[in-house]
Amino acid sequence: MKKILSVVSLAFILSSCGGGGGGQSNSVSDHSAELNYTVFQGTHITAGNEDILPIIDTLEGYDIVGLGEQSHQGGLANRLRGRIVKGLHQEGQLDLVAFEAGLYDGLVAWEKFLKQEQPLIEAITGPHANYMFMQRLSLDVQEVVDYIASQDQNTQPLILTGFDYRINGDPSCLPNPGEELPVMLQELKDYIDSKGMDVNEFSSIFSYAPEMACPWYYDRRFTRRAYDALVTDLEKLLIELEALALTESIPPYNPNQPRNFRLYASPWHQIVKSMRSYADKSLSDDDDHGMPLPGWNYTDEQSADNVIWLKEVWYKTQGQTVLWAHNIHVVNCCNSVSNKLNEQSNYDIYKLGIIHGGGMLAPYEHDPTQWEMGSFKVTTSGASINGQLLALGLPNAFIDLKTQNPDMLPFHSSSVLSYHGGPEQRGVMSDVMDGVVFIPEEEATISRF
Repeated sequence: MKKILSVVSLAFILSSCGGGGGGQSNSVSDHSAELNYTVFQGTHITAGNEDILPIIDTLEGYDIVGLGEQSHQGGLANRLRGRIVKGLHQEGQLDLVAFEAGLYDGLVAWEKFLKQEQPLIEAITGPHANYMFMQRLSLDVQEVVDYIASQDQNTQPLILTGFDYRINGDPSCLPNPGEELPVMLQELKDYIDSKGMDVNEFSSIFSYAPEMACPWYYDRRFTRRAYDALVTDLEKLLIELEALALTESIPPYNPNQPRNFRLYASPWHQIVKSMRSYADKSLSDDDDHGMPLPGWNYTDEQSADNVIWLKEVWYKTQGQTVLWAHNIHVVNCCNSVSNKLNEQSNYDIYKLGIIHGGGMLAPYEHDPTQWEMGSFKVTTSGASINGQLLALGLPNAFIDLKTQNPDMLPFHSSSVLSYHGGPEQRGVMSDVMDGVVFIPEEEATISRF
């Protein structure tokens, strides 16, 4: 398929600092080159695919596409990702979209949807499953969720699920009124009992997992003593679940006959492994405990394992998978899910980051009625790649860094880049991501209520 690309002739201003003899000198040089990019002509999922066909051509040959975002709080990033998902599904082989949402929540929500017990957008919201609040409460995210829900799962399958190790929705850590345990832990307890195991041997799981996963609901601190007891029981249970998973037979995925995942060892094995990883993360977040590595080193490795399990064991999908997550989970940084998938599998992965030149963001707030009133302005420095692309007047556009002119030095040499919620960093952009969607002016995501 012929690619139709816009071409712009530009001059990036490259600044470098150096010197000798205790002094410092600054040098500035001009470099002209051509930048190839594809413009998004529309920003809503209702737009056709014609304008993004070059993007689809670039991405469709990959097993996994990581679709990032600079912030959970931007609306355009969500809508443009929705367009890419729709395009890859309609024009390519996409059949699985895995959100940065809890593994348990993803399994529950899809089951509720297939059983026609809840519309998909309500299934990811609650009360049986909770996707991350900036996802489930966003009107911009609802566009892609509603698109997935509208597909014929027999003739044009497109599954929505969650891959994250963080299983911290209300069903996993907050008991319903009158109940002793959160729903997920009660289901786990019932499974353990159904297999003839002594539930009392794993009592620390039911005592400490809720406060580990959702400390905001509990007054007590997740201590080293609680961690040691919890991890001991989790590891004992993992041994039992692994043995059971090796001997069980799971019916193949059939959207017309949804399986009850709670009846099988394999899903519980993944969930308990995620809880084990989450325990390390929770303890490492507290400097007093002296864990050897920062928290994220214990997390995305398990999330990558969850992605492999979803693709190869539970759904056994044959097509392409999209990971819908923050940039730090899908680009080459921070022991990301994509990095760990490279280590754990032979999947060919395209790491697509999304960055902006400034604009508005919604507050990171659980109450969506506060989003519009609390939206705030963000900027990027003129020295950053974000600022330079903004100064060029670049529209909402996709840039494939793998095929970009090697003389385009800001992309292929050390430069300042803003791609996550933290401070701007210096790095080689083409090493950090394979491609980028640039949004000159981000818009705050909008509540769907």
